[in-house]
This record gives sequence, structure tokens and C-alpha cells, in this order.
Amino acid sequence: MDLAEQVADAERRYAARYRPPRPNPSRVVVEIRVTNVLGNV
Repeated sequence: MDLAEQVADAERRYAARYRPPRPNPSRVVVEIRVTNVLGNV
């Protein structure tokens, strides 16, 4: 997936949860990957 596709996907997901975002040509996507989870069960 290229950058434009990632931004479009993120905008669609955001709009589905909240509201459509305003146009912003300099928008980027920040991807966070969880590699370790701490906690008690």
C-alpha cells in the first residue's frame, strides 16, 4: 500500500468512527505496532 492509499484508508476509518475529516494535503499516517503487552490476568 502506498502513502496515498494509507492516508485514504485512515480517513475512511476515522470518518466511520467519528466524522469526515477536513481536507489536508499534508496529512500523514502514524502506524503503531504492538510488540509486547504487560499486565496481569
